[in-house]
Amino acid sequence: MSNAPKFILPSTLNKWNLQNLDYNWYFALTILGGYFGLDYLYLGSPLGAFAKFLFNTQTYGFAWFYDMINAAISQDQVRLYGPVAPVIGATGIAAGRFRDSKYPSGSQEKLDKHLNFMIYGLVLCFFGFIGGDSFLTGNFFNGVIRLFCVIFFIGIPIALFWWATNLYYYFLDTNSCIDQNWNFFGAEAPSDQSAECPSVLMIFTVWILKTALAILQMLPFFGPVASLLQELIKNLEYAYGFVEPVVKETVKAVVPLMGVVEAEKNRPVPTVAELKKPIGTSTAADMPSTFSSGLKLPGMPDMSKIKDMAGKMPDMSKMKDMAGKIPDMSKVTEMAGKMPDVSKMKEMAGKIPDMSKVTEMAGKIPDMSKVTEMAGKMPDVSKMKEMAGKMPDVSKMKGMAGKIPGMPDISKMPMVGGGETDSGILGPILVLTIGFVVVSGIIVSLRRSRQNATTKTATTIKQSGDQETDEPPHPGNLRNPAPAT
Repeated sequence: MSNAPKFILPSTLNKWNLQNLDYNWYFALTILGGYFGLDYLYLGSPLGAFAKFLFNTQTYGFAWFYDMINAAISQDQVRLYGPVAPVIGATGIAAGRFRDSKYPSGSQEKLDKHLNFMIYGLVLCFFGFIGGDSFLTGNFFNGVIRLFCVIFFIGIPIALFWWATNLYYYFLDTNSCIDQNWNFFGAEAPSDQSAECPSVLMIFTVWILKTALAILQMLPFFGPVASLLQELIKNLEYAYGFVEPVVKETVKAVVPLMGVVEAEKNRPVPTVAELKKPIGTSTAADMPSTFSSGLKLPGMPDMSKIKDMAGKMPDMSKMKDMAGKIPDMSKVTEMAGKMPDVSKMKEMAGKIPDMSKVTEMAGKIPDMSKVTEMAGKMPDVSKMKEMAGKMPDVSKMKGMAGKIPGMPDISKMPMVGGGETDSGILGPILVLTIGFVVVSGIIVSLRRSRQNATTKTATTIKQSGDQETDEPPHPGNLRNPAPAT
């Protein structure tokens, strides 16, 4: 019986640590529902109940009658060792878990939950597809998700997977099922709840919610809904044990600091000779390594690298030798008013030539050094005044037009490029041209209108002549047409 612990141990007193079963309920269930294995389901062995149901279907209810007889005549044996199976003997299912009717032990709240394990199994089997077991145990959020998965047909595979997972835990891994719903069943709380690995359903639930959150964050008008969903995911991660609460994280951060404080308390007091040492010589090298290597505080330098800086820090004792070498900054105020107004530099933006192009002009600027060699070769400008009055009067040039042979009269030359022209001839020519075009158009129009009128009159006369000369057909010809020859 290598598989015996799977359906025996989860129902024993060692697991529940509570005597909450009522023998009267067990006896009634054995008689009324023993054929379907409800008595074994009440005792906390779902796999044993399923095995008994299959056995009864093949043996016409033999195990049902056998358990009824043992429950009636062997009450003390059943209380201590559980139901007795044919050939095998005492099974050990729910051994020691029956309460004393006169002196029951345990709180009344847990004693009243003796039927919850069986009720949970029945609801899971018949209504687990729509999340009935989640609503029963008080997990309304999971129940709503499973119900909506069934309502919207696209989520039916999710609901089926969820239901199959819960059935697996209830029948094949009963121990884990009791640990997950220990408060509803009235069982003993798990010894180490933090060490329990999250179930597949917990992980799947958080994954669905995070996917929905990512979709809502991409939509423009669902910001408040996304923030509420994000807070819900955060609380679920704390409840499921995915993320440790802030209190635990704070404790983990404070513990290393307490170690640093304790190390500083035990640090020896430095001697007077060590205190007289110049700053930057050997203080960093003599500093004890009291900080933990794993401790990292925001904004605090890495103290492990202080030793490497020994001897590299400047010797502050030599600052006195630099006295007099630093410029006197007190004279800066005397220069006030002599420095250019920097605030006006903005106005000159764009007016200063681009000095980067000066290098391109190298070689194009004339050599100013040769200007001195040209001294004496340029005309004496001072003698230009003496020539005043000897130069011809340019204003009298117009009067000489036509008097000098070979020189045309400039006043009579046509102006080019928008100059003045003689408009006395062009005006009449333009008027005559326009008049000729208008008269020609009128003559052509009148001629065409006469031709159209003549053609229309001839057509009308021809049509009226046809109507007068043509005789109407004889009526007899229409009724008795002449035979074709």
